[in-house]
Amino acid sequence: MRIFHCVFSCDLPFFVLRSCVFCLIAFVVSTPAFGQISGFSFLRNEPSARIAGLGGTGIALEGDVAASMMNPAILATSLDYNFEATFFKHIADINAGTIAFASPLERYGLRTRGTAGVAVNYINYGSFDRTTNGRDITGTFSAFDMAVSFMYANQLDTNWFYGVSGTFIASQLDDAGATGMSLSAGMLYRISKQRVNLAVALIHAGVQTSTYTGERFGLPADLRVGFNHALRGLPMLFNFSFNSVNRQNGDFISRFRDFSVGGEITLSKNALVRVGYNNNRRQALAPERSAGLSGVTAGIGIVVKSIRMDYGFSSFGAAGMAHRITVNASL
Repeated sequence: MRIFHCVFSCDLPFFVLRSCVFCLIAFVVSTPAFGQISGFSFLRNEPSARIAGLGGTGIALEGDVAASMMNPAILATSLDYNFEATFFKHIADINAGTIAFASPLERYGLRTRGTAGVAVNYINYGSFDRTTNGRDITGTFSAFDMAVSFMYANQLDTNWFYGVSGTFIASQLDDAGATGMSLSAGMLYRISKQRVNLAVALIHAGVQTSTYTGERFGLPADLRVGFNHALRGLPMLFNFSFNSVNRQNGDFISRFRDFSVGGEITLSKNALVRVGYNNNRRQALAPERSAGLSGVTAGIGIVVKSIRMDYGFSSFGAAGMAHRITVNASL
């Protein structure tokens, strides 16, 4: 109980917290099977148009409430009420979306420091015909996945931020279902003079609590390490991250082939342009002779006072493109 109190009152010495994080990373990286075969793959989807346009590099985006779904520590960098909603038009006419809200706890008159938030991730696969063995249609059924996350973040000092979240996951296919629970944790370090943010996050480490067939799979646990840098002399925020470092794909070096890179260029105080690249998506989806635009992403942002509207698309090669529209409001 004393340890629990120290963590959330920010009295825990930094070296202890740092040691815990390093031990967690070492455990995940050294475990071969961790995250290899997993269910609930919709949890890998980028949570907003901005992050999608940047190739999925979201773990160091300071002040972005949707990015807190990829790194809960980001929640502590927002000082206002922040609301964000995203509509996601996936390939094969699949519809999905996310909703996220965050607010500093002090604004409710609480003595507790920190920021709390809630996020919902939803995907609807549409309706399907129910048929008999003789292929006679007897009706229709639907399928969907949903995850609800509760997040908390705080500061260790003016430069260090940490955050944790718990997620309940549900999947439904006709009258059958599966559920799961996961934990996420992350840290962000701000180097103000160099205009650099460094970040590390482990998201969706958990288990299935019920299954469709009795066979249990792990969740798509994802260890990410990345940074962003506001360039000097050029109005661009450069982002980079190694993704799924915990996932073994051959030798140790192969774990770092899953990376994302993205740049956000500020054209004016009201207009932003984004471009990105996701190497893992290209390697997984693009045939050698017809790579096309697989892995390429892009997007735009329009800012009107405290409201930002974003559009982002991701190329899946011959399979098509996915489109996202996001509305972000600081209240």
